Amino acid sequence: MGISIAHQTQAFFCSILIGMALGLLYDVFRIVRIALPSPKLLVAAQDILYFLLASGITCLFTLNINEGEVRSFVLVGELLGWIFYFFTIGTVVMAVSRKVIAAVKAALAFLWKYLLRPVLRLLGKILHILAVPLRFFSKKLKKVSAAGKYSLKQSKIMLYNLIKSQKAS
Repeated sequence: MGISIAHQTQAFFCSILIGMALGLLYDVFRIVRIALPSPKLLVAAQDILYFLLASGITCLFTLNINEGEVRSFVLVGELLGWIFYFFTIGTVVMAVSRKVIAAVKAALAFLWKYLLRPVLRLLGKILHILAVPLRFFSKKLKKVSAAGKYSLKQSKIMLYNLIKSQKAS
């Protein structure tokens, strides 16, 4: 059974949109790589994940639109949509995301430098000042606990009423 020209045209334009969506998904991975520098192994894992997602989306799209028949115009449409997104909207998205990431990093550096680091240094100095008396008290507590292990009276003498009752008889 053949597919009409109108259906093929509609599938082609939908595949262009799918290609643009795949380009946006790729930019998400690129933004994560810019924000959080990753080792090469993690980048490779992200690339494999992207290709698995892209192939799954393409497979579901062809199942839905072309009843599972892989047509070259669908793959060409996805490629054209991806290229169109990458060289137009993608450049704007990446430029904006780089500036946003730089601003967030600068804000976090400012917070660390002027708020968190001074507070942590102050807490460190306070703990250093308190460490001397705490060491003194801990030594005293160790001596007291060590002395508490020995009883003041021997256990036989503590039963004085038993001893007195034996002398009375």
